[in-house]
Amino acid sequence: MLEALWWRFRSLDMDAAAADPYLVGHRLAQLLQAQNITPEQQAEALGIDRERLTTLCSCRLPRDQAELELIAARIGWEVGRLAGLLGVHYTGKAGS
Repeated sequence: MLEALWWRFRSLDMDAAAADPYLVGHRLAQLLQAQNITPEQQAEALGIDRERLTTLCSCRLPRDQAELELIAARIGWEVGRLAGLLGVHYTGKAGS
C-alpha cells in the first residue's frame, strides 16, 4: 500500500515536470506521447529505473555544456547520449 502511494506521488512529480517547458520532464513527456508508451516503458527503454527517470524529469533543461555534463553525471550517462535524447548540441567542451 505504501509503495503504491509513493509511486502515485512520483507520478505527480513527473506530471508537474511535464507541464514545465523549462524542465527535462517536458521533453520526455513529448517523447512519451509521440511514442505512445508508459513511463515504465520509457524508463526501461532508457535503461534506468523509474526513480532515476523521475530525477531526470525534475532537472532543468541544460543551458550550457557544463549543465549538460552535470545532469549526465547525475544519472550516470555519457553526455552525448543525454544531448541526443534532449535534442541539444554537445561540443565535448564544458563551458563552450
